Amino acid sequence: MVWLHPLRFLASLFTRKAAGELGERVTERLIRFSEMLDKAAQAGFLNAAEAERSAALTAVMSEGLDLPEVSTYNAFARQSCRNLVRSRGYQLGLR
Repeated sequence: MVWLHPLRFLASLFTRKAAGELGERVTERLIRFSEMLDKAAQAGFLNAAEAERSAALTAVMSEGLDLPEVSTYNAFARQSCRNLVRSRGYQLGLR
């Protein structure tokens, strides 16, 4: 399962090995894409709006990109439950 949004990315797979490999590939491609956009902006191939988005992506990449969430279904469900209990635990009477 892959869910995409311009600022959010979630991939959930069945094995840890597949999740790890996909995470590496996505990270490598994001870095290459950012580098290609930067070169295109420097060469003047992007319009003003595209150049602005390219600069924003370059800034995010240089500050340390939050890597996409790539996990197994079980790991994602476990983390989601933990987050729910942490954020709502007081309301549920669990803390």
